[in-house]
Amino acid sequence: MPPKPTLMAPFPNPFNSETMIVMSLPEPVHAELSVHNLIGQRIRVLRAQPLSAGVNRLERRRRRALELVERGLWPGEVAERVGVDRSSVRRWKAAYREKGPEALKAKPVTGRPPKLTQNEKQELEELLLVGAEAAGFDADLWTCPRVAKLIRKHFGVRYHVDHIGRLLRSLGWSPQRPQRRALERDEARIRG
Repeated sequence: MPPKPTLMAPFPNPFNSETMIVMSLPEPVHAELSVHNLIGQRIRVLRAQPLSAGVNRLERRRRRALELVERGLWPGEVAERVGVDRSSVRRWKAAYREKGPEALKAKPVTGRPPKLTQNEKQELEELLLVGAEAAGFDADLWTCPRVAKLIRKHFGVRYHVDHIGRLLRSLGWSPQRPQRRALERDEARIRG
């Protein structure tokens, strides 16, 4: 069953002009947010617009800040009301003047670019499948330090050993411990 849209409790409550209404959406939707009285009559439509998946609190906070600035409040007052630093209010105001409403949209933080390209990751997986002995190691067992050495040797890229586990999991690999067996173990006698 797909996740359902979630409406968080308004804050502050009771409802006023500063109230933040936060929705968590599993997929992009066109949503209407309206206020109704106790007998179900619509009083006012607050928003009727497309909303992206996820929690869009940041965009709403930015829009709210600009609404307050347009009403004539000082950036310091606005910052206090929406819970941000006044430099953020000034930055949002300048961005809005320069680029319009698009500047207020929250942008995903992509983080640091990966050290290996997607093709290099596929090539790494092929090298891992061939085995550790084929890569020049004594035993056919991959360890994080060995994978790090393979990547450095083959791709010229340095990974910290602690990051190798995350890299391998992103490729669908899971950590496994080798089974310990006695050197004297005779598989044929055991099966027969």
